[in-house]
Amino acid sequence: MIKVNLGCGTNRLDGWQNYDEDLDITRPLPFGDDTVDFILAEHVVEHVPYVAAIGFLRECRRVLVSGGVARIIVPSVERIMLHADADYLKFVSRWTTEPGVRGAMGAILHAHGHQTAWTEGLLRATLFYAGLTPVHCDPGQSMHDELRDVDGHAKVIGWRNNWIESSVFEGTKEGT
Repeated sequence: MIKVNLGCGTNRLDGWQNYDEDLDITRPLPFGDDTVDFILAEHVVEHVPYVAAIGFLRECRRVLVSGGVARIIVPSVERIMLHADADYLKFVSRWTTEPGVRGAMGAILHAHGHQTAWTEGLLRATLFYAGLTPVHCDPGQSMHDELRDVDGHAKVIGWRNNWIESSVFEGTKEGT
């Protein structure tokens, strides 16, 4: 079983092939067609332009085996707009001068080198367009044992902040 963790940062997972800056997701993935069982790409896809993200998700489809799953996690301006609370606003205030929810949305759009603004609807539609069947998940949760509790972003920003800003979908490559 091949499990690939892309953009892993400090979230290096045992039993996974962990890649960070040593693998450019805007280029073809260095795996053969139909060879990878699971992909984790957590808080990395927002760092490339949208058209490059589409190419990356199509590459995920190419390398996944039939029934393989890509777990894609991105910050969502929509989730921040809907769920930001006082603690989250205080947490993100270091990255914005604008107060309130709009400031928090601005921080996720303009800080951290982000190049694409994601919403849950956009991620769902983009996964579908790329040829993957999307299923929404909560952070840390999955129908697949191999993808449960693999997320690392909550360890950095806290569980509640991660839940507020992270959109999680698993895209399955259906039989071909």
